[in-house]
Formats: sequence, C-alpha cells, structure tokens
Amino acid sequence: MTLLTIVQDAMGVIGAVMNAPTAITSVVSNPDPTIAQALAIAQTSGREVAKMRPWTKLQVEHTFTLSDGVANYAMPSDFDRFIDETWWDRNNYWPLQGPYTPQEWQVRKSGIISDGPRKRFRLKGSGSTPLFIDPTPGVWR
Repeated sequence: MTLLTIVQDAMGVIGAVMNAPTAITSVVSNPDPTIAQALAIAQTSGREVAKMRPWTKLQVEHTFTLSDGVANYAMPSDFDRFIDETWWDRNNYWPLQGPYTPQEWQVRKSGIISDGPRKRFRLKGSGSTPLFIDPTPGVWR
C-alpha cells in the first residue's frame, strides 16, 4: 500500500474522480486541488498515527559527543521525541537524569544541594541548540 494507492482508493470511494481511480498518477506533485487536499489529510493522519506510540520503524539512535566547556547541543534534524530512560552516559555506565522540568532544572542549577556527578539533561525550546547537559562537561561547580 502506497500513498498513491490510498488516495486512488479514497477518491474512488467518495466519487471525487470522474474516471477510474487509477487515473490519478501522482499525489505529491498533482496540481488538482482535491488531490492536494487528500495529501494534506494523509500527512495530518500520518503525523497523528506516528505520535500514537513509539513505532520501532520510526526509532533512530543518536550518540552525542560532549565537549569540555560546552553545555548545550543541537538535536538531530530528524528528532521528534525521545523515549524515557534511554539516555545514557556511556563513559560512566549511568543513565542520564531527565528530562528535567524548568522548575527541577533551576533547583539543580541554583540550589545549595547538588545531586552528585551524574549528568542530567533538559530540552529547552526549539532553537539550534535546545539540549542542555549539566554539569557542563569539563567544568566543576
């Protein structure tokens, strides 16, 4: 099943195509406004289905290489969301703590008590470097 066959079948069912459903030969580059609308509906539905669960086909593993003195890092361009308890400090064999909420992050960054050498993380916004690591690699507090 492809996007093309899905749209062909749907257009045939709703009677939006005068000829047989196979008369539609493309979806993405089709100038027909009805087909463009079908593409928009298919894209919206696809995003909703993708968010329903952590589909294994959509999972990609990424390794960040941390640098001394650098606290924030860019997320991969294909990043959508992470799976809880899958972020690890592979040098020390510890899971990273996080993601922290803004309130938890401020307690860790500004409070009197630190909870040790384990690395923690927070995602902030959607800028070019939204991943923040604490403590900053190579920097002692």
